[in-house]
Amino acid sequence: MTEKWILDLFKKEWKMYYRTYELNEKLFFHFKGFTKIRCMELFPNLKCLYFEGNGCNKLEGFDNNSQMRCLYMHENCIEKIENISHMKELVNLQLSNNFISKIEGLEGNEKLDNLYLGHNRIGRNGLEDLLGVLECPSIATLDVQNNKIEDERCLPEVFCKMPNLKVLYL
Repeated sequence: MTEKWILDLFKKEWKMYYRTYELNEKLFFHFKGFTKIRCMELFPNLKCLYFEGNGCNKLEGFDNNSQMRCLYMHENCIEKIENISHMKELVNLQLSNNFISKIEGLEGNEKLDNLYLGHNRIGRNGLEDLLGVLECPSIATLDVQNNKIEDERCLPEVFCKMPNLKVLYL
C-alpha cells in the first residue's frame, strides 16, 4: 500500500475517488492483501474506511484521521484494539473475525454506538477480557457472539452495567 498504488487506484476508479487526497472521505481498500495500513496521513478528512479481508495485524497509521466515523476492519489478523482513542467521532467499529482476545483501548470514543467483535478470542481469560467495554458507555449495539465467553457473571458484572446497551449478540 503505497502512495503510487493509491494514485493508480484513483486513476482507475476515477468515478469513485477524487485525485486530491484530502477530498476523499470514504475509501474502499478491502480484499487487497495488505498486511499494514499506510499512507492514511494523506486523508485527514477520512470518515469511513473499508479495510476488511486483508492480512493486517495492527490498528495503526490513523494518527491524522480524527474525523473517522466508521472503521471496518473485520476479517483481518488484528490481535489488539489500540490507537483509536483520538477518533472522537467514531460511531461504528467492526472488528469481527480477527484474533482479539481482550476488549480494551476504547477510552475516548464517546460517540461509539456499534461495536462488532464477533468471532474473536474474547473470554479465554475470563471476565477480565470483557471489562474494557465499560470504558465506553455510549455503546448501544454490541456483538460478542462466537467468542470464548463462558463466565455467567458477564451478564450482571458487565452487560447490565452498560447504560445505553440496547442490542446484545452473545
